[in-house]
Amino acid sequence: MSVPVTGQIRQVTPADGVKIPPFNYIKSGVSGDIAVKQGDNPAVTIKQSLSDVVGIVPVGKMDEVPATNTTATDIYVW
Repeated sequence: MSVPVTGQIRQVTPADGVKIPPFNYIKSGVSGDIAVKQGDNPAVTIKQSLSDVVGIVPVGKMDEVPATNTTATDIYVW
């Protein structure tokens, strides 16, 4: 099974209400919780315990990394 990857790997700074180009995967360099959001839908928080085990987390198609509920840093999306 192949998984399409959209766009380039880019570093993001979490910010509430700031839309970025859509991404399908997220990874943090410094461990912590990561909130992700798509459109006007509520944010979903990826818990540190999951991201530490999985590493690169597939998130569907998201377009925001809110600062609220995000404690991880050095975040990359693609």
